[in-house]
Amino acid sequence: MKLNVPVLVLSAGMAAVLSTLATVAIAEPLSLTLSQSIAHDSNFSRTTAPRGDWISQTDATVKLDKPYGRQNYSGSARIGTTRFKENADKLNNQNYDLAAGFSTGIASNWQVNTSVSASENLNPSQNNSVDARLEKNVISQRAGAMDVQYGVQGRWAMIGSLSTSRLSYSLANQKYQNRKQGSQGLRLTYATSDLLVFGIGGTHTQSDFDDRAEPEQVVQNSVDLTANWQVTGYSNLNAMISSVENSYRTQPDLKIKTVTGRMNWRFTPRGLTTYALTLARTTDSDPAKTDTVVGSLDRSQDTVTTSLLGSLRWSATSKLGFGAALGWYQYDVQRADLGTGIFQTNVQNGKSSYRTLTLSSDYQYSRALGFGCNVQRYKQSADQLTRIAFDGTYYSCRASFTID
Repeated sequence: MKLNVPVLVLSAGMAAVLSTLATVAIAEPLSLTLSQSIAHDSNFSRTTAPRGDWISQTDATVKLDKPYGRQNYSGSARIGTTRFKENADKLNNQNYDLAAGFSTGIASNWQVNTSVSASENLNPSQNNSVDARLEKNVISQRAGAMDVQYGVQGRWAMIGSLSTSRLSYSLANQKYQNRKQGSQGLRLTYATSDLLVFGIGGTHTQSDFDDRAEPEQVVQNSVDLTANWQVTGYSNLNAMISSVENSYRTQPDLKIKTVTGRMNWRFTPRGLTTYALTLARTTDSDPAKTDTVVGSLDRSQDTVTTSLLGSLRWSATSKLGFGAALGWYQYDVQRADLGTGIFQTNVQNGKSSYRTLTLSSDYQYSRALGFGCNVQRYKQSADQLTRIAFDGTYYSCRASFTID
């Protein structure tokens, strides 16, 4: 896939911004990383009958992070090339991730943060439909965000946020997922001490799916409670619980209410081994979701995903590290066929799980040279609705060279 004119313009603009900022901020905060990885996936097709492939990824990444008085400038630009051995004619592509951010203090008690980003990457094969696993499906994303905080010094803070994003897929049978989204939020936080912060807030999000047979608009309103606790110098715990309600333009009487949440715990005793645990429950976050027209029926699907991720990293020396991680995801799927003038004519439920085990190692030979390898074993069960059963093993090794 060749980079188009807008991408080249955006890349050139990002490079100009980074170059200018680097000049203003002298050279210390600027870094360049060249990296190469080689991987083999025994079931790259993510199907019951495995089809493996070798994958090569070459990246060049420029990063900037520079405080300048009360301001902070940040930016990154990654341009990459992905090559496949067995699927070169279909899937070889160029990809990129671009981001820039700016933050500043205003007066004595205000803080403003802004960011923009753009990316273009190949959709993972398991997120394509079963009959299009090995078709090229490129995800393009654009996003911008701003938040304004009042209360930088005291115990109380009020934070208002705005964001907008656009998501699109290149594959024809995935364009129903193309989305324009806008979000507004307001949050109040209170620090009982330097170690414990509570928060309460609300978010209004509107998502427009204009490329469906019948354009859809989903409005999500949520209220959440948060806590961030620095338990000790070694341990940190942060958590959130949310009450979420979704409403749909095509089905005004349909309201989906659920409770979601997440918890992250990080523990580093004695400085050599770090443990991390993440528990999360999310709704309508299914990349394999399908909303299609079947005959005269409008078919919609909603998914609640429960995940548990655990990992540890042992720093054997200042240069050598080893890691292990376990992942478990459960998908509870509800599919409804909606006929004209009929509310949920047929409802089906399905449940499946996805499990991973990953072992990794890395070696930082010098400040400039780094190496790493990992192996992952994965297994997906079937749910009779969307997901088919598959399993496989993924191996990869990576080398990088950094100038900073």
